[in-house]
Amino acid sequence: MNENEKLAQEVKAWRAKEGLTAEAAAKVLGIPKRTFEGIEQSRGFPYPVLLRVAMKQGRFA
Repeated sequence: MNENEKLAQEVKAWRAKEGLTAEAAAKVLGIPKRTFEGIEQSRGFPYPVLLRVAMKQGRFA
């Protein structure tokens, strides 16, 4: 499993745990919905560490 796939799994698990739609999750993280969908489809993200930190903060929107 590569890093993009690993990040995708983490993002999907976070979204399921929070009970968010893709649109709501993107809004919480402050990124476009299409970018969020790309992350979930294992396309990667240039700042994975920052994304993980944001997900750990929980719901803050």
